[in-house]
Amino acid sequence: MEQVPVLGIEEIVIEVSDLDRAVAFYQDVVGLKLRSRGTEEAWFKVGEQWLAVFLKGRAGIGPHFAFRVAEDEVERARQELEAQGVPVETSDYSGGASVYICDPDGNKIELHGKRV
Repeated sequence: MEQVPVLGIEEIVIEVSDLDRAVAFYQDVVGLKLRSRGTEEAWFKVGEQWLAVFLKGRAGIGPHFAFRVAEDEVERARQELEAQGVPVETSDYSGGASVYICDPDGNKIELHGKRV
C-alpha cells in the first residue's frame, strides 16, 4: 500500500482548565501572538503552524495534533487506512476535509487536507 505524503505539521490542539490563564501564559511567558479568541478556544500562529488552546469540556474532537496533506489526498488516506484495519473518523468543514485516527497509544491524529 502506498503511503499518503505528509507535507508538515498543521496544528497542535491542547485542552486547558482555565482559558484566560492559558492565554496569558502563551502570550506573556512563551511569547506567542494570539490570532483568534472565543469563549472556549484561543488560536496562536507559530510560524506556519497553529497552537489551538481549547477549554476542557468543549464540544469537538479534543486534544490532538494534525499533519497537513494535500487536499486531494484525504479520501485516499481514508481508504488506505481502512484497508489496513485502522479505525477512521472523517470530518468536512469550511477549512477542508480531515481524517482522524489514533496511534497505538490512543493519541488522536488528524490528517488535514490543505490546498497546496
